[in-house]
Amino acid sequence: MESIETFFTALSSTSAGLFDGVIAFVKGIFGAFEGLLSSGSSE
Repeated sequence: MESIETFFTALSSTSAGLFDGVIAFVKGIFGAFEGLLSSGSSE
């Protein structure tokens, strides 16, 4: 029983870290697009 709880705890913490990584990645992409759009429209 303890091994199952440990497994789910590790799984949830890993998925949480993966989720944060995906969010940071998407934010970075949107930030790059915003930078390109703002620089392109200013010209």
